[in-house]
Amino acid sequence: MIYKKIFEKNFLIFIIFVTIVLYLFHLFNYNISKQHDVWLHHYYILNILQFNFSEINSEYGIFYYLYTACFSVITYPLYYFQILENRDIFYLTLRLSNLSLLTLTFFIIFKICREIFFFNNKQITLTILLCFSFAFFNKTFFMARPENLMIPISLVIIFEIYKIIEYNKINFKIILPSLCILSAQKVSGLIFSLVVLSYLFFKKKDNDCIKLVLFFVCGLILLYLFHYLISGVKFYENSDHLFGDATSLGVINNLDKFNVFYKFSLLDAWKNPLRDSQNYSIINILSLELIGDYWKYGIFNNSKFNIDESCLINLNRISIFFFLIFAILIILILIHFFNLKNKNSTSENSITLMIFILMFAGIGVIILAVFFRANFQDLDIVKYEYISYFILPITFIFVKFSKLGSKYVILIYTLICLGLYNNLLPLHCLI
Repeated sequence: MIYKKIFEKNFLIFIIFVTIVLYLFHLFNYNISKQHDVWLHHYYILNILQFNFSEINSEYGIFYYLYTACFSVITYPLYYFQILENRDIFYLTLRLSNLSLLTLTFFIIFKICREIFFFNNKQITLTILLCFSFAFFNKTFFMARPENLMIPISLVIIFEIYKIIEYNKINFKIILPSLCILSAQKVSGLIFSLVVLSYLFFKKKDNDCIKLVLFFVCGLILLYLFHYLISGVKFYENSDHLFGDATSLGVINNLDKFNVFYKFSLLDAWKNPLRDSQNYSIINILSLELIGDYWKYGIFNNSKFNIDESCLINLNRISIFFFLIFAILIILILIHFFNLKNKNSTSENSITLMIFILMFAGIGVIILAVFFRANFQDLDIVKYEYISYFILPITFIFVKFSKLGSKYVILIYTLICLGLYNNLLPLHCLI
């Protein structure tokens, strides 16, 4: 029995090790110049590195850019001794920054698994593999994106909310800066914080929660002021207003396009799974993007892989199967959860409910983005990276409910196999 446990533990460690090695292979062979919004993110980091703060006019908070710029301390000797070209040094700085945030993310995931859901080693492994299964999880950490900082911060907030519900004690030194930084980074981060605070307020309704909300508002005002002094840009003044004509964007200005919210055909997504072929349906795009690469910003840009469009078609079609299984699993778990007796009697179930609320709030963020900012030539606002920190926590719930029966286990293992195959080891693209 002892040897069996030792073997199982070592095997799980081996699986995680192989997964991380494959991820690192992709990370250091990903062509960062092909990521989306290069002009919006790379140049702000470069301006900070060159102390050109007057050139920073980002609609986003600058915390991620400042954090990434700090890693130039590590790469500066390569620049000073001219060991690598400047562009390669800059990309290495981005990769090291992302790797540190990915490491931090897994540390927090481990703590949530152990201290909230009391997972064993096998369940922790499943959680990690599920994370790597999602295309958006891999993709965002390949790129320079504010979401890379927002993912671990959002997980910290979930962990701190659990401690408030479980132990009735608020650690203001951790949760307050986390909420403020997340909210000041992007509008979607503000929505995340408002959802969490609303849930906590209605759950607890005590003076400490009121105090947290008041401190949060004050801290956020100060950060918005700091952002304005640095960039000269009001937080709500997005790039569409700054650099282009926003009057032609979004459903609000194109009511004839309202059907993008409900019109879909997974059969058409199967037949036409490549970029710009599904501009009429956000559901079709989301189905092709969950573990696929519809926008060609993910694994398609691995310089060592021979992923042409014929291979990409197969990858995106597999994503449709993943999307359907994902939706079925969500429905099954929701039905089971709301049929539980005393479902709100434990803090663990309270966090489970909050995670479901966050996931649907994330979909709401996409809907709001389409409503106000969608370009109907390609619907490029519909990307999972934008709501990654809303969607990622559902992995805990999947693993939690895997112990309910074999049907859940089979579905979860299917998700993991499809996701890892598509994102880390697309064998048919190597032949």
